[in-house]
Amino acid sequence: MPFLEEHEWKIISPLLKDSILKIKEYRAEHQCDLATAQLNYNAEASIEFEKITGYKDVHVGSIFHHRLKDMGPECVACGHLFRTNKASYCANCGGKVGKET
Repeated sequence: MPFLEEHEWKIISPLLKDSILKIKEYRAEHQCDLATAQLNYNAEASIEFEKITGYKDVHVGSIFHHRLKDMGPECVACGHLFRTNKASYCANCGGKVGKET
């Protein structure tokens, strides 16, 4: 699943916050649990994410974790992104920052 660049994040971010409130409202209105509400509420953030990336039916919670700015650099050994800017090793291959394995 692709990461969002800052210009895309500015579009999605307000929709994510709104989705949380709307899911809470859906739960109250339909007297259902969180999982049911998330399955039945088609969040605007998911719809917009699909327009931007082409990925359909992505859970709102997953979108929160796909902001490119929050990720670290690419691993020189395998090319995967470090999970944070402070990561000291690659979670994919174990490579160290700036060093090949």
